Amino acid sequence: MILLSSLLVAFVVNGFSLLTHNRVKCKVVYYLLFILTLLWLFSSNETADLYYMSAIIFGIPAMMISNTKISYYWVTIFTLILGLILFRFIDVFSWIMESDAGEKMYNSYLILSFILFSVVGIYIYNKHKVVVLLSILNLVIYVPILFAIGVRGVYMSIALFFFLIALNTSFFARNKKSLLLIVLLLVIILFSIDWLELIEKLRLWLANYDIEVYALEKYFIMFSNDDVSNGRFQLYSNAISGFFSSPVWGNGLGVFEQMNEGLYVHNIFLEVLYEGGILLSIVFVYSFARFSKLVYKCMDINREYYTFVILLFSLGCSILLFSNTLWRVVAFWLFFGVTFDKFKYIEK
Repeated sequence: MILLSSLLVAFVVNGFSLLTHNRVKCKVVYYLLFILTLLWLFSSNETADLYYMSAIIFGIPAMMISNTKISYYWVTIFTLILGLILFRFIDVFSWIMESDAGEKMYNSYLILSFILFSVVGIYIYNKHKVVVLLSILNLVIYVPILFAIGVRGVYMSIALFFFLIALNTSFFARNKKSLLLIVLLLVIILFSIDWLELIEKLRLWLANYDIEVYALEKYFIMFSNDDVSNGRFQLYSNAISGFFSSPVWGNGLGVFEQMNEGLYVHNIFLEVLYEGGILLSIVFVYSFARFSKLVYKCMDINREYYTFVILLFSLGCSILLFSNTLWRVVAFWLFFGVTFDKFKYIEK
């Protein structure tokens, strides 16, 4: 309802230019809707209905909204205040001690929004005392909870966010070779560490202070069972096989779940390839290509705009690399819409 109301406001403010203006790639919206409708018509199952309606309710308004002029400052203020209000209704004990894995994942990504917006508040709007105060309060509240219930994808999202922000600093702009060396060094370190031993030592050290980090426990089980992917590799293999059985048109919305005991693909690229084949993939490949161009040109882009695109990517895309389904992630659709915007008007 919030997104649909926002779409109505966008139409009132912009009129029909919202659909015809050069910056709004309405052709992409129509193309996507056409392909989705075809996939839905050829997919007779409840999951297909759910995905199709989610894409319409979340996707189209989000793409339209993300192509209108938005005050990032007031979006930040609103989100930070919302975070403080929401905390009033949170049962922290239940979140930490009683929630199952699915609830922990959902709550972790909810918390991630307030944490990343707090970082943006301090990083971009550090001259505004009210924003800084709201940001600090949110961090004090939600960081400890995140340590208790945070899933692996959330920590990856945070790391990715800071890495992409670092690209926008003058140091890395002047030292691109240093950045490549740092990335290479990190990759070497990641593959050379005995993760099981490291996690076990860290668990024992935290236990001395009566601290239990959910993500560490999950990783410990995975490494102990020699299944780092937690079953994802098998799902990926099934998705790739399904793609080659129908590479152009795909297999339809929700069909993967039907064939895999209700489990989704757990990867946005394989999900698109499996469900819509090459036909659906074109528009998503273009979106990520545009994003890559934005990152490459980050030093020529307005810092505020760049930071918010990175924020949307970290909230909406990182989760889709290893979990969830793209049709139901609102932040992804906001990111998706932004990538079709033109960069000229936000260049420095």
